[in-house]
Amino acid sequence: MNEALVSDLSSMETIRDADKCLRLLDQVDNLLETNRMDIQECASLFKLTASNNAKVKCRVWNLMVKVCEQDKDFSLMLIASLNKDLADPNPLIRSSSLGTLASIPGLDQFAVPAIRQGLEDDNPAVRIAAVTGVGKLWLHSPSSVQEYNMIDDLYAALRDMSSTVIVFTLQTLAFLLEKTGGIVMTRKMVSHFLSRLHTFPDQEYCCLAEYLPACKRDIDSVLDILNQVDSYLDSKDANIVLATAKLLTQLVHPHHTQLEASLTNRLSPVICKWIRQAKRDFQFDLIKFALTLGDQYFNNFAKEKDLIKIKSKDSEDLKAMKVEFLLKLSTADSCREIMNMLLNLLPSTPRLNSLIVQASCDVSQLDSQVRLDCIKNLDLLVKSEPARFLPVILEADLHLDPVLDKDNKPVNDLIQTILTKINAENCPKNCLSHILSLLQDFGRVTKNSPYLLEDLFRHHVTLPVPAQKSADLSSSHVTTAVAADTASCFLSAAVALFDAFPAVMQPILSEIMHTCAKINDYQLRLQVQSYYKILLIKSKNA
Repeated sequence: MNEALVSDLSSMETIRDADKCLRLLDQVDNLLETNRMDIQECASLFKLTASNNAKVKCRVWNLMVKVCEQDKDFSLMLIASLNKDLADPNPLIRSSSLGTLASIPGLDQFAVPAIRQGLEDDNPAVRIAAVTGVGKLWLHSPSSVQEYNMIDDLYAALRDMSSTVIVFTLQTLAFLLEKTGGIVMTRKMVSHFLSRLHTFPDQEYCCLAEYLPACKRDIDSVLDILNQVDSYLDSKDANIVLATAKLLTQLVHPHHTQLEASLTNRLSPVICKWIRQAKRDFQFDLIKFALTLGDQYFNNFAKEKDLIKIKSKDSEDLKAMKVEFLLKLSTADSCREIMNMLLNLLPSTPRLNSLIVQASCDVSQLDSQVRLDCIKNLDLLVKSEPARFLPVILEADLHLDPVLDKDNKPVNDLIQTILTKINAENCPKNCLSHILSLLQDFGRVTKNSPYLLEDLFRHHVTLPVPAQKSADLSSSHVTTAVAADTASCFLSAAVALFDAFPAVMQPILSEIMHTCAKINDYQLRLQVQSYYKILLIKSKNA
């Protein structure tokens, strides 16, 4: 099959038909990627580099790079043809040959002068190929880039008249210098970029804005940028506004705190405006950025009425982001409204159910009455749909305090509902520790607690299987970290329930202590011994 494909590509009919040739070359590329074509078969296509069609020639050079990855000697056969193409009148061919030279290991002595020649080319596409060629050379020969001082060549390319070349140069420098501190941005460079700012198209301006924060320690450069790009916050392009907002916040925080108040006042209304009017895709990016901002911004956001609305058509990720944003917006005055808004979103997806319940619990802590109302709502959720909401509520941090909430009726009602709805069969393993914590702190609220603890223990804790006999005295024990941790939780819950229900708990506690003593874990044994001594002291005092 491959022989027929290679033969077809070599025919004069195919060579004259560029579209057919490109389709067949796509097949060759796919076969190489899936290891279904011998590299030597592909090497025979080298003669296609003589094609007069620029697209065909470029595609073949890309294939030759893959051939050279496996056949190092083959690269020497390409030098003459590549050097010839470097002088081709077609900039696409010059760019392709330059990129090919830079990509092939072992041709550094040819690639370096070709790259430098390309940096001086009249065509910006060739200069871009030269810039990215430095990155390709770095991938297989970083020592050559350093030896020939090609980093300096890239810094010089930042003075290029093409904004596209400048952006590609910044990206390449950032890649090369990532592990050595990043791009060094002097005030002279900043002044140059700012003087050329009006020539940058929108997308390239956004790219430039990513790298300007490299000068953020120089207050003069920061002030120059703040003054120059401030007007971009009034742009009608959402991406321009977001890129500018990110740039300004990175410049000011945390090195220039004296500028933060004025920047907060400038940015806050802009962000609020775009959160309200932006489309969903951009709204996600904008809210994601806003969540990185400090409390001073959210103090301003909180003054806005109905800033965030969670809509049914919002994606799950956007809804999750909005829930997090609402949580940061909440104050003592707004916490009830936000809690109600969140709970009204239930039921939702499993992920959102968990986020909403947790956010509702968190926001309700700002007001004691709102907290009680939140607890009551959670109680209703468990009663109405235990299969859906019981695991969610068990995994949430309900912010319960066994001392302060001892006589709290809504809390006790919720605990009683949870302990009534749960049993050994439907208790998820990942919720077991939460159940045991509730039994330990609040198990006294229902007389069924001892029996639930007993059922859970027998269902989830397997008695250790004795090991084979040996001279070791611990041969009758099994060391299992998970079993020891789980047993420790059961033991703590059992001791706590023994104080509330001594008669019922006496045989249950005895069984749990007896089982825990058989588990070969030092900390667990200490715990058993400590509880045993405490119980002895209590019995003597009684």
